[in-house]
Amino acid sequence: MSYIDESDLMNRDFLAERHNKLLNELKVLCNQLPAMYQQKITDSFLSELANSLLDKTVFDIVKNLHDIQMMTENNLLERRMKLIKAHNAAEVKMIDRHNEALANEHRVNPRNAETLRARQIVELESQAKNNKEELNHLDMKIIMELDQTVSDQQITLEKVGVPGFYVTNKPADVKLQMYLLDFIRILSFKDGKGIKISQGQSHKSTCGLIISTLHYYVLPSVRFLHPTGDLQDSPDGSVNT
Repeated sequence: MSYIDESDLMNRDFLAERHNKLLNELKVLCNQLPAMYQQKITDSFLSELANSLLDKTVFDIVKNLHDIQMMTENNLLERRMKLIKAHNAAEVKMIDRHNEALANEHRVNPRNAETLRARQIVELESQAKNNKEELNHLDMKIIMELDQTVSDQQITLEKVGVPGFYVTNKPADVKLQMYLLDFIRILSFKDGKGIKISQGQSHKSTCGLIISTLHYYVLPSVRFLHPTGDLQDSPDGSVNT
């Protein structure tokens, strides 16, 4: 007769119960998604996701990724606001200099005042153009850093075995990954290990694969990943699971 460790049985029963609980909660969350994303998530996929969350390590990893991203976003935003502040200060200084020169010209040589003013306008426009180009250049660097942050998160989660995560920049794939992180965030909060959910917040991402703080500041002509933006799904944007 083979001997079965009672503690081992209890542990297996506990894990099975925890798996079923996680799976049921994941199914409820999945049913809240838009239909096109529900179709991409099978029951077997949700079961794999529940398995990856059994020992709670993924909760800690996602929280660490969130903390790193928040620091990255804050640093990038600070760099951008610092540049804008410098541009504004330089513009004010130039305008003050222009006003002083123009007032002096009206006193000394009023006939030349109009010509001077025209030159000043050209100088202001040139400075504004340079400022815009410098800001655009910084915005592109910011977006590259944000893209790298997304890639690092995808690699980390893939390595620890969270299904649905791999390096991709397809909007439909990334959008689904954002939803999966929403699931993890909500479950980790219920488990007491997660990122606090604000009152009234439901299905808006607050961790991983999101760029929220900077969305309202970077170039509107450049699309990047953020939770509230309109991500256009590619026609062939199927999600590998």
